[in-house]
Amino acid sequence: MMNIRRLVATLGLSSALVLSSAGIASAQRWVHADPSGDAVTFTDDETAPTVAPDQKQGDVVQTTISHTRTKVVIRVRMRAIPRDDWMAFGVIRTPRASFDLIQMKLAGGRHFGISKGDSERDVRCAAKSSRIDRTALVFTVARSCLGNPRWIRAGVGIATFDGSFLEEDEDDLATYADDALRRSIGEDIRLSPRLRRG
Repeated sequence: MMNIRRLVATLGLSSALVLSSAGIASAQRWVHADPSGDAVTFTDDETAPTVAPDQKQGDVVQTTISHTRTKVVIRVRMRAIPRDDWMAFGVIRTPRASFDLIQMKLAGGRHFGISKGDSERDVRCAAKSSRIDRTALVFTVARSCLGNPRWIRAGVGIATFDGSFLEEDEDDLATYADDALRRSIGEDIRLSPRLRRG
């Protein structure tokens, strides 16, 4: 069965390499509209994803990133919240470090964790949360968990599955993916411009 590490590599949702985006936003809040119907699908034995315009679950339409004096909030609005298993992969880049966020809903269980750089250990952070607000996934992370950075850049990728990721035969399980800040998906998660603390 395709494991999570392989899924991340397949989707190109690794934070090891991120696209450069010049400029610094003038405010601590940034909003990006993502094209509707740009999610792609593939199965484990396919090499090229194909566009799945009818896939509403996990298809991102808007992302709002806020950097306040106390926290970073990433709100990802979708056409529909996934009903089956799904994952969200986030990146928060600071002047000194990169943090990976992962939210999983697999086999009825949920997990939300933050790791620093290439480390697989969760960052200890009591002031973090992942919640669903109507048709949006909302990540909230205290600035203290990120080292109280002067600025941040952030991005998110969504992966959904037709059925149970842990129970289905990998050859029969369709995967859908969407990068919140670009049309379809790319080699890496696209990041926002720099957002200074508000």
